[in-house]
Amino acid sequence: LPPNLYIWATMNTSDQSLFPIDSAFKRRWDWVYVPIQRADKEPENKWIIKVTHGGKTYWCYWWEFLEAINHQIEETTHSEDKQLGYFFAKPKAGENFISADTFVNKVVFYLWNDVFKDEDSAVFQYDNDKVEDVSINRSGTMYFRHFMENKDEMIHYFINQLFAMGKNSTPVVPIDYLKNDTDSKVIEHLPKMRELEAESPSAEVIPEEIIDDADSK
Repeated sequence: LPPNLYIWATMNTSDQSLFPIDSAFKRRWDWVYVPIQRADKEPENKWIIKVTHGGKTYWCYWWEFLEAINHQIEETTHSEDKQLGYFFAKPKAGENFISADTFVNKVVFYLWNDVFKDEDSAVFQYDNDKVEDVSINRSGTMYFRHFMENKDEMIHYFINQLFAMGKNSTPVVPIDYLKNDTDSKVIEHLPKMRELEAESPSAEVIPEEIIDDADSK
């Protein structure tokens, strides 16, 4: 082979229905590990998750959700293999929010069917004491059909409960709680989906100080 011929390939270690790659074959390649990274420094990638129910619209940053769910995936499976990358789900063309349909059909279905279905995890267990602003009052296990029956409110419940589970003993602190913290002290608030006053979210309806803080986080 000529010395200027290079073959580049990528792989996801959590791909299923594939035979393991022989170690002798792998030794003949140079491997570079690429960790999951946030990609919202560019304005067009500053995505949010948006739901509407009870006459109100709620939202959170996509990256906030990814940090929280990936922590629970690692805690439950003791592996990074099944964690979600930034481009696992995307908004529709011309929009900056991941819709309820996309979130349920891609994100929730993957988490329920491929990650937590056979695991002992609280991610899909109802815990009404941890969730506000949602009228759902159930007990036991969240099933995928519950999300299909009531997408927006179930997403709100699911994400807020996920945030309330915290990250070890240190809760993930959303940027809007930090914007007035001039002394850089840790504020003991759990993140949750915030309320939007506008029905159609765009970069303009999210407070500028929140966007600025997200850039400097």
